[in-house]
Amino acid sequence: MSAPFDAYKDTYREAVQDSIAFSGLELEFFTERKVSHLLRVARTHLGPPSSLRVADIGCGIGLSDGLLAPQVGELHGVDMARGALATAAHDNPHVHYFIESPAFKQLAAGDEVDIDLDQITRTVRVEPRRP
Repeated sequence: MSAPFDAYKDTYREAVQDSIAFSGLELEFFTERKVSHLLRVARTHLGPPSSLRVADIGCGIGLSDGLLAPQVGELHGVDMARGALATAAHDNPHVHYFIESPAFKQLAAGDEVDIDLDQITRTVRVEPRRP
């Protein structure tokens, strides 16, 4: 399963930028906004982000991790794509990266982390306002 994702490890930024080009904004704008929002939610519901352990499940090349790591107590990234993890680890040396494994799933599923980014991205929805 790693091979299809690893095919994008060197071109992921460009692929995403192409997909959002219609907005006229750069990828960094959206990455910064996502991290800022996450930190605001964490601060409101869990306390100071600097005391939190965070798991970024499906971290890919770690685009958000460089902004998130200095703000949280501990950041763990996991992905199934070895090449993407190598890129993430190179760009974010202070993050603990792991290939997807039963041991890491146990860490993320238990009480060992305060925030599971995979769960956040799957459960947070924005509903349009109805007149």
